[in-house]
Parts: sequence; structure tokens; C-alpha cells
Amino acid sequence: MNPPGFVYRTVRNICSYAIPFGLVPKPSKFRPEGISAMIRVKDAIDWIKASIISIENFADEIVVVDHGSTDGTFDLVKKLATEISKLKVFIFTNPSYTDISNYALNLTKYQLVIRWDA
Repeated sequence: MNPPGFVYRTVRNICSYAIPFGLVPKPSKFRPEGISAMIRVKDAIDWIKASIISIENFADEIVVVDHGSTDGTFDLVKKLATEISKLKVFIFTNPSYTDISNYALNLTKYQLVIRWDA
């Protein structure tokens, strides 16, 4: 008997080779190679600067989405954005964790995306 999900995993693995082998065309909006870091933040003024600096040399792009900080986090990140050109700052007021994540993901531009926490 096959383990649960065996067929799904097998089909997914086979399909993952479709684009490299030319079996299906590349999407027209194919993302360029690189690493985007997305940070969802709320009231993390004590840690956000160190967190951003720790991935500054690693990521090609850093996208910060503030979702309701009241402790000055947003202002601090905006100030950092003037010093770090790859840092982009946005506000999203929807309280849904999933919506914040999807919003941040849509703002990234590179193939690889990491989720980073303050």
C-alpha cells in the first residue's frame, strides 16, 4: 500500500521539471533570480533594526509590512529605508494574518522569498 499523499508528491515532483525541460512555457511574469525577505511587523521597535541589518547583505530585497504599530516601529523602518536602498516599507491595516502574509508576498519581486521576523 502506498503512503498517504504518495501519488500527489510523485505528480508534483514530475511537474516541477515541466518548465526547465520546456514541456510548458515559462510564465510571462517569471520572477528574476534573487532573494526577497518579507517581514510582517507590529510593535517591534526593540528588534526591528537589528533584524533588518542581520539580513541586509543576504537578501536582494527587504519588504517590511507594518500592520498597526503604535510604538514608533513604522517611523524607525521608514528612516532605515533612507539608509538601505533595498528596503521597502508598507502599511497594511487588515488584521488577518493570512491577508498580511499574502499582501507582503505580492510585494516581493524575486524567485525566492523568505519570511523573516523581527
